[in-house]
Amino acid sequence: MDAMVYYCETIKDFRYRPPTAYVDENGELATDYLIKGRKVGTVRLLVRSIIDNDGQVVDSESVTEVNNWILHQAVSDGAKDTTRNSDALLDYFLFLNEIGLSWDEMPFIKNQRPTYRYRIFLRDRVRGKYPEHRLAKSTADVYMR
Repeated sequence: MDAMVYYCETIKDFRYRPPTAYVDENGELATDYLIKGRKVGTVRLLVRSIIDNDGQVVDSESVTEVNNWILHQAVSDGAKDTTRNSDALLDYFLFLNEIGLSWDEMPFIKNQRPTYRYRIFLRDRVRGKYPEHRLAKSTADVYMR
């Protein structure tokens, strides 16, 4: 049976080059990018891969919803470091994968929602219920935010 894994891929010296739209010689809309752009720094993006029984990667894709938000923080909001947010989202997606839920499943009953269950999981980690995954309270607070 294939397994799904999540991990962060680090891009060092990321440079954002905003696109510019123009009409080309054929009268069609085209885009180009500023050559220099703006240096953003190091960015860590979330990746989801499918691993087969032999340990080979069958499929791999970025987690678009998460990565768009991380890039928005870095590019638009000017966040100097998005590492903690990347770590938090990686931890959240690993948790969801472990319990077999998707990030966008929101049952009507509050205590069945992934975010609510993750909050309880973080609290239990702080209290030492999972010694191999223990977290400091400050880290759990950042992860929940």
